[in-house]
Amino acid sequence: VYGVIMPDLENNKSSSMELLGSLEQSLPNLLTYRALVDDIFRCSKCGIENESALQLSHDLERASEEIKRSIKSIKLLESKFNTITRINVDAIIIVDRDRIVRFVNPAAIDMFGRKREELLGELFTFPIFTDKVTEVSVYRSKEDMTVAEMRVIETIWLDKKAYFVVLRDITERKRLLDSLRESKRRYRLLAENLADVVWTIDMNLNFTYISPSVENVLNYKVDDVVNRAFSKFLTPESFKKALRILVEELSSKNNIKYRDQFRSRNMELEMTHKDGSKIWVETRVSFLRNKNGKPVEILGVAQDITEKKQTLEAMKQILKREAQAYDQGRLEIVDTILHNIGNAINSVNIGIGTIQENLDNNKLTRHLQFLAKMVKEHQDSFSSFVDNDPQGKKVAPFIIALADDFTRQNQELMRIVDRVRKRTEHISDIILTEKALSKRSSQLKESRLREALDNAVFLLQDSIEKRGIAVEIDCEKAPEFINIQETQFHQMMVNLIKNSIEAIDEREKTEKPSDPYFLNILCYTESDFLVIEVYDNGIGITKDRIDLIFRSGYTTKDSGSGLGLHSISKFMKSIGGKISAFSDGIGKGAKMRVELPLSSAGT
Repeated sequence: VYGVIMPDLENNKSSSMELLGSLEQSLPNLLTYRALVDDIFRCSKCGIENESALQLSHDLERASEEIKRSIKSIKLLESKFNTITRINVDAIIIVDRDRIVRFVNPAAIDMFGRKREELLGELFTFPIFTDKVTEVSVYRSKEDMTVAEMRVIETIWLDKKAYFVVLRDITERKRLLDSLRESKRRYRLLAENLADVVWTIDMNLNFTYISPSVENVLNYKVDDVVNRAFSKFLTPESFKKALRILVEELSSKNNIKYRDQFRSRNMELEMTHKDGSKIWVETRVSFLRNKNGKPVEILGVAQDITEKKQTLEAMKQILKREAQAYDQGRLEIVDTILHNIGNAINSVNIGIGTIQENLDNNKLTRHLQFLAKMVKEHQDSFSSFVDNDPQGKKVAPFIIALADDFTRQNQELMRIVDRVRKRTEHISDIILTEKALSKRSSQLKESRLREALDNAVFLLQDSIEKRGIAVEIDCEKAPEFINIQETQFHQMMVNLIKNSIEAIDEREKTEKPSDPYFLNILCYTESDFLVIEVYDNGIGITKDRIDLIFRSGYTTKDSGSGLGLHSISKFMKSIGGKISAFSDGIGKGAKMRVELPLSSAGT
């Protein structure tokens, strides 16, 4: 702060000059015009106003004006300094050479959480470096800490060397940077340890980054991929597909600013392994955008799905074979049905032929015509002819015998007609039964167990009767009602019964058993299963074929498909059941044992 001291020279020159002298000693920077004052005083005392004195007076006035302007300028600078330090968000502290705080602005008071008078005169404890920026921690309390970036420059404060310290609060920036570094660390840790391949490509479709997992998937090193074209690692078809999808994503329809910056697309691509083989990857891609929403890179995460696709393809083939097995089983049943219908139609045709033959070449009709002719010839004397003529005496016995013959013929025709009617009804029943069971469904339906077995036997009734096979069904120890997939259950039982019939046919070719042929069906519960056993005295099974007969395509018959028992086995597995075969060998018959879980067969 600067001031001007103007002594009263008129009234008390000696005391005024003494005061100036003492001030000069205590204030070295005090500006004095001692000589000038002395000259003016002398001129004033002598009453001499010469030209020199006037000049001195003018110089004093100019000096006074200059001092006033300097003071004004200093005050303006001081105001600016106070304003700048007051509104500055950074903490500003003036520290003298002894590290004592001489000035603090409001931001410093807020940062330290203390009053101005508490900070002024305190020791500044942070190390002071003028050649670098340092990071310090400022504690308002044990729980409240501010991280600050400290800059120090040398300055002059009250004519003495001091330090101008600026503390900038970087707590949030530090947190964000630490968070960003941690995110990058975690991202890199994740990318480098993830089984999936993480990659980025620039807008020219060149790799800018790829995770080390690429070596496990494609057998390439990271350096073999980075900076190379995306297209070099894809089959031509897959590259065209990827390019088409990326162009779609960049189209105006999807590229509205800020709307789709997190949008992603999935695609399956075929890539080329280092050894030349092909692998399939499922890739999710999205665009990385700058702050203006403009795409700058493409991020992709690829997962090897080669094994998955192979498994799905294998499952498709299995399902296809299962569908073929089911269809083949249905065809075999249809073939059996048509065979039975054919037998029934043959029976109908025979009956109709018999009736037609009787009607076309009927002796009774000719006898009746002969009698009518005789009556006509003797109609005028018919009574005399009957009583007296030897031929006429035979008329009455002839009529009686003819009536008896007509009665017998009528009975035979009625029997034939009844048989035709029954065979026709049999055909209708076969068609209706098969129609009711022809819809493939996985839904469980409550059915009577005995009725379901009877329906299966009924479809093969002609074949059974033709061979004279005795069929016995025993369900005494089984539940009356079961919840089953009706169509599959029906097909299974028809196949098992048909196999027994065919086994009996095979035995008939080699030897005839001493006992009649039989086919028995026994049902009972065992633990948590409904057991159905179908056994016969057919040809039997050799021990080496017991486990083979359930394989797809395996058959011992010339016209067999090898899918019937296989489809039954798959059906059992699908519901948690089981089918087994038992036989003591050729000529010993066989038993098929089906185990249905009661949870599926539900009583």
